[in-house]
Amino acid sequence: MSIAVESLLSQLRTVVEAIERFDAQIAARAKKLPDFALFESLPGAGAALAPRLLVAFGERRERFPNAAAFQKYVGVAPDTVANVGAYWVGQKLVEGGASGNSWAWKLPAHFPAGRFVRVKVDGGTFSQGGRALSWDGHGYYEVSLDTGALDWAM
Repeated sequence: MSIAVESLLSQLRTVVEAIERFDAQIAARAKKLPDFALFESLPGAGAALAPRLLVAFGERRERFPNAAAFQKYVGVAPDTVANVGAYWVGQKLVEGGASGNSWAWKLPAHFPAGRFVRVKVDGGTFSQGGRALSWDGHGYYEVSLDTGALDWAM
């Protein structure tokens, strides 16, 4: 075995030992927390996952009024079919309402209020109702469907 491999194995053993010590401390401390029994009782949680779930939920559970809200927060659940459908319909309405640098659309009567679509352009500024829309850090404008109109200035 080469010296390089022996050196790396030695370092790896040290890291593994440190991880084992951390896991032992986490397990001991987690068992002292009031809600640990709840997370430990979840099917499949076990000794490794229960402390992580406890950390993920945190102490401010009011942030999650239901399981779906928590799933969306941690990114393990898609949105509801109704919300995805509303987004798709909204995109089609905005795409079909173009006239020059302005768009106009009428939402169906049953359409849920407070919905937005994301629009990305290479330059220019969007506004709705005379108010400029802010550009988010991902390069999108959040366009309100409730407004029913959108203007784009180059």
